[in-house]
Amino acid sequence: MSRLRAQQIGFVAACHRGRIARVSPRDYLFFILFFPQLVMGPIVRFEDVAAQLQGGRLRAAAGGDAAIGLSIFIFGLAQKVLLADRIAPAVDTIFNAARHAPIGAAESWFAIIAFQLQLYFDFAGYADMAIGLGRMFGISLPINFDRPLFAKDRFDLWRRWHISFVVFMRGHVFFPLVRHWHFPLAAALAATGILAGLWHGLGWTFVIWGLIQTAILLAVHARRARDRIVRRGPVRRIVAIALTFLTSALIGGLFRSPDLETARNIYGALAGLGEAGSLLGPRALIMLPVCAVAAWGLPNSAQ
Repeated sequence: MSRLRAQQIGFVAACHRGRIARVSPRDYLFFILFFPQLVMGPIVRFEDVAAQLQGGRLRAAAGGDAAIGLSIFIFGLAQKVLLADRIAPAVDTIFNAARHAPIGAAESWFAIIAFQLQLYFDFAGYADMAIGLGRMFGISLPINFDRPLFAKDRFDLWRRWHISFVVFMRGHVFFPLVRHWHFPLAAALAATGILAGLWHGLGWTFVIWGLIQTAILLAVHARRARDRIVRRGPVRRIVAIALTFLTSALIGGLFRSPDLETARNIYGALAGLGEAGSLLGPRALIMLPVCAVAAWGLPNSAQ
């Protein structure tokens, strides 16, 4: 439902700003009800869908669209079923165990790293399935993921991860706060980060996650201003990618935790404060490197 709310908010804002002059009931109903992107996105703008409908894309869908769309759909289905769903049980087991008692360091490190890979393949796989289904009908939906695990810093990550949501938050929260309400950059980023966290769920874990995101973005912004003319060599790029992923994994533990007690046990175990357990089976240990190879070694659907 969050995707539907975002699209309707975007529609009302576009009408208010004069970007949408006339609305056909047929186009609006299609925009709201088009089934490939009903649940998790991508978040689509009415103007983009209406332009394709008025250009006859729905009527002009051909065999090439069906073939391309089916290929993208199968690619997304494979990410979802063969990767995300295979590693998810191990992640769930560890986080469920952390709700009730401390866990071992190995389990905790596995959980936060595996969760990032699970989240990526689950979300990107669903987005690819939606894009593929749309293309089968001749409708192009926006790319939602652009190899985010290759991001070199937090700003780079948010240009690649859940792109349509980031564009939505930037256009409807951050820019209005800065340009119209004259919020300082830090305050606008903090408000956007908190709302982005609450968008995913109500709870202190999401609020804290949003604030940590804000602090990291401000730190990256300050570093960029200082090191603007420094070029990264291949080794520095690899280190930057690794550190960005590690940062995502560390704060992702907070995002995945159902409550603060679980988060405390997860982070305590990361620091070696928990007791060793036996929550990792051979299947989980195999799936982690398989997912890593797929994430960093294989092309994504956009490529």
